[in-house]
Amino acid sequence: MKLNKTSLIISLCLFGLLLSPIGAYAQPVTSFENPLDVPTNMSASTVVALMVGRVITFVVYLAAFIALLAIVIAGIRYILAAGGGEQEVAKAKQILLWSIIGLFIIGLALVILWAIRFILGIGGTLPLPTYFP
Repeated sequence: MKLNKTSLIISLCLFGLLLSPIGAYAQPVTSFENPLDVPTNMSASTVVALMVGRVITFVVYLAAFIALLAIVIAGIRYILAAGGGEQEVAKAKQILLWSIIGLFIIGLALVILWAIRFILGIGGTLPLPTYFP
């Protein structure tokens, strides 16, 4: 297999780009940050409760994102199938219906979690991002 000059130069440049981050990561590490952002003065049970709360929040956000993505996909399918067969339109409507039901269930789960936390006295705040007032 014969390489011409251009492909050889391009290959060497790409190889050089691959090696360029090595110098940047060679700096000495003097301190480590806590990746979980958990204060160090908490008890073990409080840390576990905090981690469980963060996992639940992540799962709720992920489920809401998937439901919203399904709504968008259903809308696209509905638009594309509007001139076509009735089966595609019906399937798009079914996806839209179940996505909206899923969003409703996710909202209901948040309310139930808030009520349980309020009743048990472990904090009655909804797991909302900090940019909401």
